[in-house]
Amino acid sequence: MQARSVPQQQQAAGQRPRGRCCRRRAGAAAPARAARLLYTLCDARGHDMAGHPETAGRIAAIADALHAAGLAAGDPDVERLTPPSARGGRECERVAAALSRVHPPAYIRRLQEICAGLQAGVAGGRAAHARDLRAAVAHAAAPRARAQGPAMVDDATYIAPGSFDAACDAAAAVLCLLDPVLAGGGPGGGRGPAGFALVRPPGHHVGAARPQGFGLVNLVAVAARAAQAQGAARVLLVDVDVHHGNGSEALFYDDPSVLYVSMHQAGLWPYTGKLGDTGAGVGRGATINLPLPGGAGHTAAARAFETVVAPAARRFAPDLILVSAGFDAHVLDPLASCSFEDATYHMLFAGLAALADEMCDGRLLAVLEGGYHTPSLGGAVADAFRGILARPPRPGGGAWRPAEEPLDKVDALLADARRLHGLMAGRGLPRSGFGHDAHGWNCENLRSLAVLPGGLRTDAAWRHEVADARQRGAVRSRESARLRTEGAACAAAAEAQVAACGARVEAALRGKLAQTQAFAAALNAALASVGSEEAGLGRAGARLAAMLARVQAKAGVNQSRQAARGERSAGELTCDDVSRTLARQQALLSALAERLGRASAAVSAEGDRLRACRVALARDLKDKVSALNIDTAVLAVQRGDAAATPAACTGAGGTPVRPHSSGRGGARGRAWAAATQALLQEAAALAGDAGRLRKAVRQLLQEAAAAGQAAGSAVDASLAAKLAQTRLLRDDLAAQLRGMQEERDRAAAARDGLKKCMQDKRLPLQQLEARVALRSAHPGRDDEVGAVLAAEAAGLAAVSARLSARAGAAEGQVRGLDALSSELLAHIEAKAAALSLHERVAMLDGRRCPAVPPTPSVLSVASSVASGFSGLGPSASEACCSRAGTPAAGASRAGGGSAAGSTVARIEALEVELVAARAHTQALQEAIRGMRAPGGDGPRAGQPASAAAVPAAPAGATARPRTAASAQPGPAA
Repeated sequence: MQARSVPQQQQAAGQRPRGRCCRRRAGAAAPARAARLLYTLCDARGHDMAGHPETAGRIAAIADALHAAGLAAGDPDVERLTPPSARGGRECERVAAALSRVHPPAYIRRLQEICAGLQAGVAGGRAAHARDLRAAVAHAAAPRARAQGPAMVDDATYIAPGSFDAACDAAAAVLCLLDPVLAGGGPGGGRGPAGFALVRPPGHHVGAARPQGFGLVNLVAVAARAAQAQGAARVLLVDVDVHHGNGSEALFYDDPSVLYVSMHQAGLWPYTGKLGDTGAGVGRGATINLPLPGGAGHTAAARAFETVVAPAARRFAPDLILVSAGFDAHVLDPLASCSFEDATYHMLFAGLAALADEMCDGRLLAVLEGGYHTPSLGGAVADAFRGILARPPRPGGGAWRPAEEPLDKVDALLADARRLHGLMAGRGLPRSGFGHDAHGWNCENLRSLAVLPGGLRTDAAWRHEVADARQRGAVRSRESARLRTEGAACAAAAEAQVAACGARVEAALRGKLAQTQAFAAALNAALASVGSEEAGLGRAGARLAAMLARVQAKAGVNQSRQAARGERSAGELTCDDVSRTLARQQALLSALAERLGRASAAVSAEGDRLRACRVALARDLKDKVSALNIDTAVLAVQRGDAAATPAACTGAGGTPVRPHSSGRGGARGRAWAAATQALLQEAAALAGDAGRLRKAVRQLLQEAAAAGQAAGSAVDASLAAKLAQTRLLRDDLAAQLRGMQEERDRAAAARDGLKKCMQDKRLPLQQLEARVALRSAHPGRDDEVGAVLAAEAAGLAAVSARLSARAGAAEGQVRGLDALSSELLAHIEAKAAALSLHERVAMLDGRRCPAVPPTPSVLSVASSVASGFSGLGPSASEACCSRAGTPAAGASRAGGGSAAGSTVARIEALEVELVAARAHTQALQEAIRGMRAPGGDGPRAGQPASAAAVPAAPAGATARPRTAASAQPGPAA
């Protein structure tokens, strides 16, 4: 159906826009025709959240109640329409156009983006107090662990993956009903069908670009704008929800073409809808708010409708009546404290249908809003259907009628509203009186309101009917008295039963409250304990990591030391104490590193378990605090503390706090307590395990520190002992080298003396040989002189031969000493290199080597020895090496030992040979002295020539090692 511009043209010309729908003059008689009702059901299962008050179960409860009342199937006056799908085609375009008349396209696009993100499984949870959909879109773009869950826009409103499709389907259902309602009775005129859209989610709290109050799209506003686009210039919107429709009011606050009338409870969320809010600009006076006090019931609703709603509607003369049909003002609904009954809704919807028949050919469309007590919701909707169909209410619909209502406050409020909106006598009311007789009849207004097809009646007929009505009223009064008496007795019995039940409920609530408080205290203590153990494990893990780093650093130093000691010479590559100590320390450090690694992994795993337990404890504590608040609020309600109830039962946005589902019922309550007990036991066990683990870690750290210190001390002591031993051996070798040099000098001096003595004896020997030759040439001489000369010559020759032999022996001795000195010098250089290497190994850990007393430099010792060998040629070492019989030569041929013990044995052998050389040198010196003594040209008288000879030093002579101090040189030869 295309939109028409006739109302706009009439308004621009200064005329009153009447629209395509022809309105009947107030008071004109409506054609007699049976009422019809069209309705749709849209449960929106894609928009659902477990535990939330606004769920798909509301529509299911209504459908069951309609079926039980016989209004769903088989009733010729009731017809259910199936709306076309809004997921594609022309219907999708129509729905999009209808939504764009109320909500900005950006809002619809953001809503669609959020639902698409939820369907993709990348969003969910709660967007804390999002003021618009921008924060919700940003939250939907963030990844989360639980995929495809609803997202909370505020404290009460959620968005599920199918919310956008549900909103579009609900809008399509409303538009599907709007078409036949606006068409009216067809070409023949008369009353058209009424419509009732049983859809969800509710939307009268939704503004232009802000979802709230369980809703995402303002469906009744969409219907109003769509009706105006189709020619209905003036729309009356009546809101009977217990919460004020702040979204609908804001959308039409400055629009004079929509009269918004709201009957709601004062002081409830969203804390709007004050009596003085009457509109703005050209729309001033087009908003009527009736904030009824808590406890208002059937009588208050009837007076408000009769004195304010109906007169304002007649004055406005709408083309269409829309109803925000909220049923949460019911006496059994948990979200408010009004006392409406099923009969109240029957009365309201019957009156609205009568107003629609009177003024706009029965064009009435109701859209479901609130109502969250599903057992009473279905019955209330069924009675609303009966009211629209002009049928009596169901029997027993007033069984919950309260004892009394605050009618004084209600009357004062209605008087202020009539005065504020100009609805006093002569201003929109048919007559000026509002009095009721003793039977509840408004006699003053019956004549003006009762309009029959035959026109106005005469006064006599009117008085006759009034008398007849009063007679019937007297009969009803007597029946009412009897019913009141029986009702008083039933009320007393019921009151006693309720008191007993209340006492039991209060005792159960107090027990549950004490249990919840104990659980909350235990959870707080467990949370503190787990947090403390988690922090302690964190510190233990840090200490383990530091100790592991130190152990690894020490292991690296040991590896560097072993690598550095591998650079020693072949003679030093022995498995000494330092190597064994380093190997033991390396094995110990490897074992410590492995133990520390295992301990660190255990600490990390235990920390993860504690962290998970802490999160579970915090979640359970939050649930317990929520349950504690709910139990406190319920107990306050049980005690009648009405002042504390709203604050305790509602959240930050005024919406009701959803109770913890696991606390309902005996079995679930026991499971709830058992789960908490198991969680507390698990927390205690984890805390105990963490304490034991921290104790074991502390002991391990102490053992690791002690073992590392002991191993380091052992290596340091081994290196210090090795350094001292190497220094001592080097110094001993240097002293031996100096003593050997001195002995070599003395042997060289003895050799030189022997050579000189040989030269001195050669001339006398030549002279004697010449004399003997002369005597031999003259044989006639005296034979005694010749014999003496011959004996002397023979003695001198023997002495010269012995001197020559001794000189050769001294030369060999000098060469042997030279070879031994060279070998000692090589050993000294090797010990100096080993000493330097050990000092470098000792300093690899960052510390300097142990302090030692100053020792002679190896270079100085080597230079002094080299200066002593400067006068010798290569023949000395060759002669020394040719002496195969000496221990030094044997050791030289063997290539030397590689162990420290072989080196010490070699030094002892060298000392033995040195002692033998000294003895031989002394013998030579004694022989030379004897030869140079007076009369030493020959043997002494009486001494044989062989006795004067100095015996040769034995080659294998052995003696105890002598120190350098005992090897004093003899007298100079």
